[in-house]
Amino acid sequence: MEVNYKTTNRYHIHHHSRVISESNTNYGCVCIVWDRLFGTFKDADTKDTGIDDVQPSYTSLILMPFKRR
Repeated sequence: MEVNYKTTNRYHIHHHSRVISESNTNYGCVCIVWDRLFGTFKDADTKDTGIDDVQPSYTSLILMPFKRR
């Protein structure tokens, strides 16, 4: 099995998904080693990207990484 450690648009676009559980993945822009080490890598197709009509507050954005999945 070959493991890829370089990111591509296919991987990183998943980070911009409208689905919150998908957007909490694939943070790496160049190298996905950290995503693989910390379990935030996901190899999946993303159908809907972008932002919602209502933006979260700055407090919500700061606390987002600490919320349980």
